[in-house]
Amino acid sequence: GETIQFPFPPLPPQVQVAERAWLACQRGGVALLQSPTGTGKSLALLSSTLAWQRRTFAEKGAAPQILYGVRTHTQLAQMVGELRKSAYRPRMAVIGSREQLCSNADVKAHARCHQMPLNLACRQAARRAVARESTVRCGRVGIVGGGEEVGCSCSSYTALGSGSHARRVFNRCAQAGQLWDVEDLMSSSNTSGAGDGEAGCPYYTSHILAGNADIVFCPHNYILDPAVSRCRTHHRERWSIKDRIVIIDEAHNLEQCCREAGSLQVSLQELRQLTKCVRNLPL
Repeated sequence: GETIQFPFPPLPPQVQVAERAWLACQRGGVALLQSPTGTGKSLALLSSTLAWQRRTFAEKGAAPQILYGVRTHTQLAQMVGELRKSAYRPRMAVIGSREQLCSNADVKAHARCHQMPLNLACRQAARRAVARESTVRCGRVGIVGGGEEVGCSCSSYTALGSGSHARRVFNRCAQAGQLWDVEDLMSSSNTSGAGDGEAGCPYYTSHILAGNADIVFCPHNYILDPAVSRCRTHHRERWSIKDRIVIIDEAHNLEQCCREAGSLQVSLQELRQLTKCVRNLPL
């Protein structure tokens, strides 16, 4: 009964995918959908779920957020392209890993030099930047009290609250009906291209934008990996998969994604540090 808008006459497989996706949203159930390559299933999924979301909002004044999970970061850009083809212009967000969104070359170099995960190097740099905001802008510092060696800090993190960064991001990425991709976010958060005031961190900015988005495009691990999906740091306090419409594209990769979520990679350097710590334990 409800009209789902397509930018062109839909193919029969698109109609079937759209109908089943609509019913799953309406009933609060699960739909396992398969369609041959090239039949436009992604566009059908987007159009049907966004149409249901729009109708629900009109009727109830609120509607669940849509989480659209894809397998690779390259597919994030592809899905934004599919959304641009559609007749819908929701408030959207794209989130990804620090490897894709970190704009601080010093933090990346620090992580490589010390053979540590970029996630850890990022969090440490953010803490240093907050603690030393008045005296330290991104760069190496000396030795602090107690002989603790300090790495680089991240001024982009502390610039998240600056008015100039907020205005640039809002104008380019945060307005209702405005579609954007990772390149747009990186450009609005780039220090050399900012021109006016400070440039904030693209990684944390993307998570802030996701809090108010109608639809969020993200890698599979943001949905499937409990270490990521259940993370409750301050910038993701509103992130949850509960009571959301969850779409997992390329679902035939779920087994591999779940296997990776349950696996742990440990570097040789980390094993050596662990061995040293164990040997130093008192007997």
